[in-house]
Amino acid sequence: MGPTDMAADLHIHTRHSDGSMSVPEALAEAKKRGLDCVSFVDHDTTAGTAEALALGSALGIQVIPGVEISAYDFRRSRKVHILGYSYTLPAPAIRKLCDPILRARDAMTVAQIGILRAAGYPVSVEEVRREAGNAAGSTATLYKQHIMALLCGKKLADGYYGETYRKIFKNGGICDLEIVYADVFGAVRAVREDGGYAILAHPGQLDSWDIIDELVDAGLDGIELFHEDHDGTHRRLVRKAKARHPHLILTGGSDDHGVFGSEHSMGEIVAPAGVGARLRPRNPTVALTGRS
Repeated sequence: MGPTDMAADLHIHTRHSDGSMSVPEALAEAKKRGLDCVSFVDHDTTAGTAEALALGSALGIQVIPGVEISAYDFRRSRKVHILGYSYTLPAPAIRKLCDPILRARDAMTVAQIGILRAAGYPVSVEEVRREAGNAAGSTATLYKQHIMALLCGKKLADGYYGETYRKIFKNGGICDLEIVYADVFGAVRAVREDGGYAILAHPGQLDSWDIIDELVDAGLDGIELFHEDHDGTHRRLVRKAKARHPHLILTGGSDDHGVFGSEHSMGEIVAPAGVGARLRPRNPTVALTGRS
């Protein structure tokens, strides 16, 4: 199998954000599923990248450094996610942009735990932190998925995304809170500044179509084509954008979160053939080792 034929899932989450698998567990699963190339795009953090590169090399799996930045289109008042690939470690621009997001998310989750305690739920910050750290390679940032895992473990919830979750976290529920995301143009700039490729994540999921041309002018390198929330209409719209901007790289992946959600498991949705070669590091020595 040549480099253009590689099976690549470029949208996987681990315990460094809101996935349920550690980096070693995710790589072992990728090997089991016959994937040749993966990217772990944990939300707003590059924390697992160095470990993934080292372990992937040992397993014979190409690991593309990845991140998914929680960004916002302030002109249209909507979320826009940016995937960053093949950046140069230690990725200072991405970290400067994303560290405030991580702190805000952690503080929000702590506030949600306080709200739940006041409402009579027997949960504590310490318990949720233990839940988030009960496997190697876990995140330092708390997510609502960690709260739900604790509630499920205590038999106080009907699954990670069942009625209990919807009642608490959605549609005006007691923990339906939000944080301020990064400016989407700043996200593109940060990825490019760190030597990476800035890719628009699942525009069909977040209705990001109107901003594509502006993002291209700002340096966007590509768009996610294959995603579980993209139907035929969405894929046609992505290809129309590429017809307008032929340089765009089209990517794809399962958006696997392990037991914490995703309709598709790792490897069930893969990137277009040859994308791994298109995402070669612009500075291979630094990107793969983290050293200059």
